[in-house]
Amino acid sequence: MSRASVSVFVSSERPGYDGVSGLCPERAERFHADPGPSSAFRDAGNARRICRPVVAGLKRLLRSRAPYLNLLGLGGFVLLWHVLTEMLDLPLFSKLPGPAATFAEWFSPDPLYGISLYTPEYYQHIGISIRRVFL
Repeated sequence: MSRASVSVFVSSERPGYDGVSGLCPERAERFHADPGPSSAFRDAGNARRICRPVVAGLKRLLRSRAPYLNLLGLGGFVLLWHVLTEMLDLPLFSKLPGPAATFAEWFSPDPLYGISLYTPEYYQHIGISIRRVFL
């Protein structure tokens, strides 16, 4: 398949771009025709062209309320968990461990209850769960 046919195919989706390099057709010919020592410079240009939209999207996300509301929700959940299991003496939550005990066990190299980030069974369970999702 020649470059021109790719350019025609992709340009129907995004007018003015060739799709292969993301450049306008005039600049794309120069980009494809020069395989010389400036390939590292071209690769850096490609990285900048790819990273700019990602950085712009990240800035837009951080200006919105969504990530902060997500963190507030997670913090509220952990706070409610702590209050229900360790501060209030409710019979329904008496056997449930609190967040401090759970995180200590999860990050412990020698867990009391069998599974932590340092045990191979932890990753086997994750692998089995991923396999079940794909099946």
